[in-house]
Parts: sequence; C-alpha cells; structure tokens
Amino acid sequence: MNGVPMQLYKLPHCTSAQKIEEGIICQSTLEELCVEHKGCKPAFLALTADNWLVRHDLETGHKLQEVFLSNKYKFRHLSWESDLYTIVLRSTHSKLASVARQAGFTHSPLMSLAVFTVFPLNIVAVMEVSKQVFGHDVTDAMISQGLLVVMHQGGGVRLYSFETVLLEGKQFNLSLQSTHPGGRGKTGSYPDGIPCNVNLKEAPPVLFHVRCSEHNLQLGGIPWHYMLCPQGQRGFFHVYSLDKQHLAEEGILDMEILSVEPDKAFFHPDDSGRIVHVGPNQLR
Repeated sequence: MNGVPMQLYKLPHCTSAQKIEEGIICQSTLEELCVEHKGCKPAFLALTADNWLVRHDLETGHKLQEVFLSNKYKFRHLSWESDLYTIVLRSTHSKLASVARQAGFTHSPLMSLAVFTVFPLNIVAVMEVSKQVFGHDVTDAMISQGLLVVMHQGGGVRLYSFETVLLEGKQFNLSLQSTHPGGRGKTGSYPDGIPCNVNLKEAPPVLFHVRCSEHNLQLGGIPWHYMLCPQGQRGFFHVYSLDKQHLAEEGILDMEILSVEPDKAFFHPDDSGRIVHVGPNQLR
C-alpha cells in the first residue's frame, strides 16, 4: 500500500536449535502453472538447524509438512537441482570421516546429498559421497541440472550423470511416510529420518573433467558452453565450447579494473545464451 511492502505473516519465534538455516520459495508464474504441480500450493521450504525440512504455505505461513532428514548427517545447504521440479540438500562434512581415516579405515563417507521433488514434496534419493569411490582427494560434491559435480583438491572438478548414478547405485525406492526400510517407523519421521538408498561401489564414467580456480565452473549457453576462472586468476573468466573444448570467440572476460572484490559472471537464467558480467562499477 502506497508503495510500502505489506507483511503477510511472521513465523513463530523458535529456539536457536530450530532456526532456519536456508530456505527457498516454490512458486511459478501463472503461465507455468500446469499438471506437474498436482494441485500443490505455493510454498516456502525451510531447512532448520535441527535437521528438519519444513514446508510452509507461502501465503499464510501455516506449517503443511515436516520431514526429519537424518540422525547421522547435519544438512545445512538447500538449493534448486532443477528449477521448480527438484531440490538438493547437502550435508556438512562428517567428523567421523576424518576420525576413521586416522584410524586406518578407508570406507567412511565424507558427506551426504538428498534430492527431493517439490510438487509434491517427496524424496527421490539419498547418497553418500566417499573418498573410496571418488578418490582420496575429493573435497566436496553437489547435484545440479542432472549432474553430480564432484570437487577435488587442486581445483579439479569432475561431472557425472546423476541418471547413471541412480541406475548403477539405487538399491530401492523411497517415499515419505512409507514404512522405513529398517522396519522402524515411517520414512522421514523422527528419529531415523531418511535412509540412504544409493550405494555406489565405484565411480560412474566421467562426463567432463577440468581444473579451475576455487572450483568456479558453470555450464550454459546455446549450444552448450562452460565458463571457468583459470587457476590463480579470480575474477577473470574463460568461456569454452563444451563440444569442441575450444575457447569461444571473445571468450575471455576481463574488465581490467583493479578491485578488492573479484568480478562475477554467470549465464543468464533465461537460457538465451547471454552472459552477465558484474564488475566493481560496471554491469555487462
């Protein structure tokens, strides 16, 4: 009203143990409303510090659904895997992994990844990332746009097909509130949460491997290209053809302006193939 934002609601006060770590809004434009939403309302998904994924009604804030994730891993990161379709949750690195390595055990998972559909909210897969499968120098992992992205020491990044991961490693299907495979309670309920249903014995075929500064790698464009920061050169970008592995025409992005903060660049989210380059005082 009068150009001033109006507060729709305020979520109840909670303890620090229940605070929201990350959240995303699940809402599409009118043109995109379709059968994929299956009647589900727009929602706010919140990942809490005590390992719950909570779905709130976006318009009222009412709690619609709660999912307990795990009593083994602490999930702290929530993002889109594929916009308006699936989300991915990343855990922190397991402290048990470093203790196990010091004790001489090689098969100790580093972290866990969980993928959910959002309309309706349901679990697709939970997988562990271990050094035994992906290499002793693995440092982190992510799932995005159907790709399992595994990061290694020295700036190495390897991409795998997540579809292949599921085909080779998925042991059983999961569904929230179905009987827990361990026979105790329901899947997604406290205290057992959601079991791991993807178990890889070895890494699937590598689709793509590159080294870059701080694992800063992005894919996009039409046809497909990838953009990275060369090792040791933050804020300086190279764009390559994914098919031919050649540097693209005018594929070096550098504003040649000294700044404390490095430049940022990303493929435009409208799939037009454009690149947005953000500098200290310019936008290209």
